[in-house]
Amino acid sequence: MNELFEERPVWTRQAISCKTGLEDQVIKILMPKYAFYIQSGPWGRLWCRFGYDPRKDPTARQYQTVMVSFRRHRKIPERPRLKMTDKWTIRTSGSRQKAELTDSEAANAYMYTPGQLPSVRQMWYSLCDVGLQIAADYLALVFEPPGNVADAQHGWLPSEALDAIRNEIKNDVKRTSNLIDAVEADEMGEEEDDVDDWLD
Repeated sequence: MNELFEERPVWTRQAISCKTGLEDQVIKILMPKYAFYIQSGPWGRLWCRFGYDPRKDPTARQYQTVMVSFRRHRKIPERPRLKMTDKWTIRTSGSRQKAELTDSEAANAYMYTPGQLPSVRQMWYSLCDVGLQIAADYLALVFEPPGNVADAQHGWLPSEALDAIRNEIKNDVKRTSNLIDAVEADEMGEEEDDVDDWLD
């Protein structure tokens, strides 16, 4: 656990679970020995290493969290599954691929990856774990809040940043969902054609 907090001073619960393989109940027991929990604000839902204060570190903008609630989709579970066995992604070619979740993919389930559906309907992402250009663009900004201190609501970022990033994540998931549905509909049509051919 010490190595984890040397890598990064703050983590979401899901990230800790993915990085360590520990179950939630074990994490709840262990974490108070290494970190304190931030319940709300720019770094809400993060476990923060003792001695580190993101409000005093402008580079901590990369760890600020954005909560995203996704629309219902049959391939996005309401709650985390005990064991994820498959994933749905859309490749740039538009083809669908369903495959067993590899160890590396399971370890990155706390990140937002374009073209891949989230692991649960409500996610908390640290901005550095959002693989979209808009997140990188905002993190690259040199923004100084009034008084050069972290804003209680927006942290080290402009007020519009989180909404813009959240909207782009939702738009990307919507595109992915629509593509998956379209590909599945095409495949269903092909299967029906095959059955008709066999009956003929």
